[in-house]
Amino acid sequence: MLRKPRPDTQVATPQNLSPSMSRKSSTNEKRKISRVHLGRIQFTNEEMDVEPDPNEKITQYDFFMAASSGKLKTVRKYLDDGGDVNTKDTCKRTALHRAALYEQEEIVKLLLERGAKVNSSDKLSNTPLHWACRGTNLEVVRSLLKYNAKINTKDMLLNGPLHVATRVGFVECVDYLLECGANLNDKDSEGDTPIHDAVRLGRPKVVRTLVLHGANMEMKNKTGKTAVDMVQAWYNNTKQALAMAEEERERKGLDAEKLAMELQNVQCETSGEASDVDSDKSQSLDDEAKDKVSPLGLKLDLNCIDDKSLDKIEEVMTPSEEDLKSFPSSRRGSRLIIFQKHSSKPSSPTVEGAKTP
Repeated sequence: MLRKPRPDTQVATPQNLSPSMSRKSSTNEKRKISRVHLGRIQFTNEEMDVEPDPNEKITQYDFFMAASSGKLKTVRKYLDDGGDVNTKDTCKRTALHRAALYEQEEIVKLLLERGAKVNSSDKLSNTPLHWACRGTNLEVVRSLLKYNAKINTKDMLLNGPLHVATRVGFVECVDYLLECGANLNDKDSEGDTPIHDAVRLGRPKVVRTLVLHGANMEMKNKTGKTAVDMVQAWYNNTKQALAMAEEERERKGLDAEKLAMELQNVQCETSGEASDVDSDKSQSLDDEAKDKVSPLGLKLDLNCIDDKSLDKIEEVMTPSEEDLKSFPSSRRGSRLIIFQKHSSKPSSPTVEGAKTP
């Protein structure tokens, strides 16, 4: 339920907002069309290239966003209206930096044709070539090198484009940079060469490419480690980790075996108790059978019944004439004689309450 504003409260509208508030609101609206994903902005379908309004002026913000999202028509209109192709943001990045990072091949070519500085550096001394090596589009790298991008330029941490391509695992870019003259054994601020980075980050394809191009495996970094030493250290650490895992597995196996034995003992004890209970129960059933009471109210011993008791049982169980008439003739024989009198008298009476003859 929407709450109605108070009569004396002024509703915020674009007309009565202050310039800073209006600018912040406008910026928030523009940011709704994109979202952050894996360190980059992943543009949605609203960022498709559309023909801009000829009467609307393209701002610097719109220019940067268009270069990042691939809106070629907006970039061209900004430049046609006299916009500065080398304008920078707060991080001193140009539209060429952004287009190279987001792999916008057509916009990179347009900006270079319109005079973008190919070796412009941002606050961290990264050039567009550094940013292009973070992507996966080799054509962007080729376009920058075609316009004389410095292939061995370094950032504040002394990383060259080859270091960047090695760390992200861009094998095609590594191979192309080496073919174009990149320094194979160039060191960064920690003394690591590209082969150090490839080994440390586990880039086997990049390691193979660097070795085939003649990387120096004996160069040491500031900690005195060569790439071979790093491989050996990785091997030792892996071997130690596998040994620890094996010990842990054996320990868990012994614990599991011990637990299984304990469970087996518990089951044996439980089954023993259950057998005792079953034997007691069967004994009680036998006692109950011995003390079984007949429908006549007499406690009978099934092994011996005297004539008097048998007469009473026969009197009750013998069918009447009406029952015989209503019963099917095919089954009468099974009901005619249910009990037969014993030819000999029992040796001793066992029916409670019965008198001896």
